[in-house]
Amino acid sequence: MQRLDVAVVGAGVIGLAVALELRGRGFSVVVADKGEPAKEASWAAGGMLAVDDPENPAELWPLSAWSRELYPEFLARVEDLSDLRIPLRTHRCLQGAHEGESSLEALQLVNELGLKGDGYAWTLQTEGSLDPRDLGAALRAACDRNGIAVKTMCAVEAITRELDGWKLATSQGEIAAARVVLCTGSWSGPRQLPVFPRKGQMMAVEMEAPLDTVVRTPEIYLIPRGGNRLVIGATIEDAGYDKTVHAADIAALKMRAEKLFPPVAAARVVETWAGLRPGSPDGLPLIGALEEGLYAAMGHYRNGIQLVAATARALGLEVAGEALPQIMTAYAANRTF
Repeated sequence: MQRLDVAVVGAGVIGLAVALELRGRGFSVVVADKGEPAKEASWAAGGMLAVDDPENPAELWPLSAWSRELYPEFLARVEDLSDLRIPLRTHRCLQGAHEGESSLEALQLVNELGLKGDGYAWTLQTEGSLDPRDLGAALRAACDRNGIAVKTMCAVEAITRELDGWKLATSQGEIAAARVVLCTGSWSGPRQLPVFPRKGQMMAVEMEAPLDTVVRTPEIYLIPRGGNRLVIGATIEDAGYDKTVHAADIAALKMRAEKLFPPVAAARVVETWAGLRPGSPDGLPLIGALEEGLYAAMGHYRNGIQLVAATARALGLEVAGEALPQIMTAYAANRTF
């Protein structure tokens, strides 16, 4: 049995990006996923690069800021390696909050777009968004084109130490690797890590005219997706691993969106779905070494798309034995809760 340098467990955007980063550093890499690549939380995500979202924990900001710095290079590299485009769909965000004061430029845009923004303090943020499905497809293609085997429908049932490496027992046989990176999202995986699912139901509608700005409040967000499509989200539920979409919840989301942006009332619903955000006890991701040769990158909650660039870079540095930025201590995978 061939022994690879690294086995990545989980093929969401985090796992695929980590695999690609490690391959770029010269490691041989295999990825195993119990389902299809980028079809769980990655597929369901909104895709906002929401570094300055006031709903995020303050402790997350340093990692978010680092990821924003890395993002242009990250996207360019994935596009180059995959030969696929990952367009930014928007470049600004109207952020509504229950406290604070509105800026003049934000109020002008609220009126220009026809939002019913009474009751919110509005600010205008320079912030991108992308379609996570574009990113997932490009990462998968980049892995395929660069010598990374992505094993689908390949459940990892156990991970055991073997001499100076690891043996993974999977539904498709055994994998031997010197190092293992767990990127299992809401699933705690073989090591029973402290992550859990937070369900989110969402919808996409077809508008009569396009919107060019993300609109986000604590209650609702509207994300233009190209053309006249608009994504509306999202519920936050403790429902275990249930991904059932409920018509009543979708109707409530649409009504909330109509109240903020009346043109949604005439929009046609074209898709509904639910995803499982990977939560952690303190709301921060788990990134880095668990023990010698075993690493984790999970628990990103609502920010996996935003944080993927920094997460992949951090794992690349750590696996290669290079120094990590000091900020990474706050997100250590083996920290005590």
